[in-house]
Amino acid sequence: MNITIEGVLAEIRSRELVPVPFDYTPLTGGTVSTLVSVGYADSKLPRFVVKMNKPAVIQAEAAFLKTYETVPLFPTLHYVDSGDRFMIYRYIPGVTDERRVKKKDWMCTLVEDVLNHYVQVPGDSAPEPSARLSCSISGFEWARNVIGEHLDEGDYQFVVELSRQAVEIKMGRTVYLLHGDFGLHNFLFDEGRMTGIIDPIPAQDELIYDLVYAFCSTPDDLDLGTIQPAAAMLKDWHPADTAGLHREMLLALYRRMACCIYYHPHDLGGYLQAWSYWRGLWAALEKAERFR
Repeated sequence: MNITIEGVLAEIRSRELVPVPFDYTPLTGGTVSTLVSVGYADSKLPRFVVKMNKPAVIQAEAAFLKTYETVPLFPTLHYVDSGDRFMIYRYIPGVTDERRVKKKDWMCTLVEDVLNHYVQVPGDSAPEPSARLSCSISGFEWARNVIGEHLDEGDYQFVVELSRQAVEIKMGRTVYLLHGDFGLHNFLFDEGRMTGIIDPIPAQDELIYDLVYAFCSTPDDLDLGTIQPAAAMLKDWHPADTAGLHREMLLALYRRMACCIYYHPHDLGGYLQAWSYWRGLWAALEKAERFR
């Protein structure tokens, strides 16, 4: 039987899963989840968030939050339904998609306060390099279909070659449990300070995947000087060649352009400029390598 958010709230009240009586307000932003904030008359801010989704989604997100319960930027779980129909976590104040905070600053915050606290995935359950998000050919095929005439076939063949190189290089590399949707749209800021990170879509890959995902989540400041300080702080990041960061960036940027066209087409111009910039950096690296 399908359950509505009203039914969930009625159950929460009857079982007193949070203090009652309470007020609630629908929250926007989730693409597939239903969320409401729960508050009280004696407080200006909500105290809890109730989140509904498919059981597999709730189960994966709750497991992720339990794994990283010591990372302050992730929500603190209050209750998870035994049937994984919904969960309740502590409300975090702040706004998403905050563009006034410098990207270089919040990138370093992400590494120091989140990424360097990620845990490894057991070796027997870690995906092979060819199956990882960072070099999935199927993902690039989808991106090519969406990007269409904005880039040519040569750009697609270029990323396919980069992904092939990445598969070879990533053999034996450590895999971590990642947030998986690590973008500015899921980062909360309050008065210029990062206060929280919400809505994980748990994934398994190297740490650099979440870092470049965050970096590419907005079309501004997509230059080497902005990401280098954060990448230098990242634990367990030892690219097998000097072009490692550039390769990861180009692969992530190609996928991001497709998502941009699909969800935020007004940002495409900035991403196309960034693509030309990073392809230029790659060409310069190749030229320097030839003349060594």
